[in-house]
Amino acid sequence: MRIGSKGFIADALIAVTLAVLPLLPTGFTYLHRRAPWALEWFFLTMAAAALASIVVWSITRKFGQAAAPALESTRLVSRGYATWIIAVLAAMVIGILERSPADRVIFSVQANGLLNRLFVQPMHQIADPYYPIRMALTCVEGALAFWIFSALLQRTTESGRRVRAAMLGAATGVSLVSVIAIVQYATGSNLMPHWALMNPGLMRANSTLDDPNALASFLVLSIGLLAGVAWSAGRTQLLWRRVTAVAAGLGCLALATTVSRAGWLALAIAGVIVLALIPRRLTADQPRVEMLRRLARTGLAVFATAVAIWFVAGLVLPKRVPTELPKTPIEALVQTVDPRTPLSLTLKGRLKIWQAAVEFGSEHWTLGAGLGQFPRLYGSYPGSDGAENAHNYFLQIFAECGVVGLAALAVFLVSIGLALKSPGDRRATGATRIALGLAIGALAFVLTWLTGHPMLTLSNQLWFGLMLALGLHAIGRPDADDAGIWTNGGTR
Repeated sequence: MRIGSKGFIADALIAVTLAVLPLLPTGFTYLHRRAPWALEWFFLTMAAAALASIVVWSITRKFGQAAAPALESTRLVSRGYATWIIAVLAAMVIGILERSPADRVIFSVQANGLLNRLFVQPMHQIADPYYPIRMALTCVEGALAFWIFSALLQRTTESGRRVRAAMLGAATGVSLVSVIAIVQYATGSNLMPHWALMNPGLMRANSTLDDPNALASFLVLSIGLLAGVAWSAGRTQLLWRRVTAVAAGLGCLALATTVSRAGWLALAIAGVIVLALIPRRLTADQPRVEMLRRLARTGLAVFATAVAIWFVAGLVLPKRVPTELPKTPIEALVQTVDPRTPLSLTLKGRLKIWQAAVEFGSEHWTLGAGLGQFPRLYGSYPGSDGAENAHNYFLQIFAECGVVGLAALAVFLVSIGLALKSPGDRRATGATRIALGLAIGALAFVLTWLTGHPMLTLSNQLWFGLMLALGLHAIGRPDADDAGIWTNGGTR
C-alpha cells in the first residue's frame, strides 16, 4: 500500500477501524474507564462516514466507470440477511405489543428521549419498554455492517489492496484483544466480578469483550479466517503468512484463557467437520491437503465413537458431584467430559432455562412471544433465578420469533453455506483455502450459539457481519485462479 496512492486514505481508515472496533465493547474497562456506548457510537460514526464516501465515490467517478460487479456470494448472503432482518423486525413489533399497558404508556410518553434511551442509557430486560427495539437494532446493525463494508470493499479500483488493508486491520485488532486477554489472565487483573464470584479459584479472561463466552465466540470466528488467509499465502506473501499466523496463534492462546468449553469444542468440531467434507476432487494433486482431509475424517469417526461411549457411560455409571470447583482450564475440561458429572452441573443450570424456552416457544409457535420477551417471561417462570437469556440462541429465537423466525435464521445460515461452497471446477487454490478457513470460523461461531448467545451482543453482531464481508471478498470470484486478496484488479 503506497502512501499517496489513490484510495490510500480510505484503505488506511478501514484498517484502523477494524483494529480499534474490537477494543470498544466494554468501554475500556481494562483501563478503568466505563463507557458502554463507545462501541455503538464509534460504529454509527464510521458507518455514516462510509455511506458518505460511497455516495461521493459514486458521484465523482468518471463517466462510464462503474463499480466492480458485486460478488455473487455477497449478493446471496445479503438476501439471507434481509430475510432474517424482516423476521426480526416483525418479532420486534410483537414484542412491543406484548408489553404491559403501563409499558406502552411509558413508551409513548418518553418517545422524545428515544435516542438517549436506545444508545446511551443501560436497559433493564424486564422493565424497559424499549428493550425489543434495542434487540432489533443490534441485529440490524450487524446486517448494516455487512452491507456497508461489502460496498466499501467493492467500490475501489484496487479491490485486492483494500481487502489486504482490511485484513491487516482485523489481524491487528484480534492480536490486541488476544494480548489483553493473555495479560489479564496472567496478572488476574480486571476480571469480571460475576465470574470471579461464581468460581473464585478459576480465572476467565474477557479482554475487551462483553464476557468470557463472548470473547470465545469472537476468537473462534477470527481464528478460522486468519488461519485460512495464512494457509492461502504463497511464497511471495511470506510477510502476510507470518502476520495472520501470529494473529491466529495469539487468538488460540487467548481462547484458552476464556475457559470457554463451548468455544474450545466448537473450534475443534468445526475444524474436523469442514476439513472432512473437502471434496476429493480438490485434493487430487495436493497430498498435504488430502492428508488433512483423511486425518479429519478419522478424527470425526473417533469423535463420534467417543461421544457414543460417553453417552453410554453417563447412563451406566453412578453420578458424582465434584467436591470442589475447577481451578484451572484443564480441570474444567476434565470435569466437563467426566460422564459421572450430572448433566445439569456440566451445563451450569441451562437445562431448566432451555425447558422454559421450549415451553414459551410451544405456546407461541408460529410468530413467537415477541423479540426481547424471553428475559421477562423467564423472570416469572417457576424456579427461576430472575431475568435471564436462554443460553441457546436457537431456542431464544424459537421462544421470541417462533417457527417463522427460526426459518428466517435458517435461510440466513444456508445462504452463508452456499456462498462458501466451492465450485466444481476449482482446485484447492488460495481462494479455496480462505473459504475453508472462513467456513471453520463461521461454523465454530454458530456452534457457540448452542450454549450461548453471542448474537445478542452488539460486539459479535458487528464482527460477524464484518468478517463475513471481508472473508467473501478475500476469496474473490468463483472463477478466479487464486484468492481475491492477492490480486489488485477492481473486478477481480
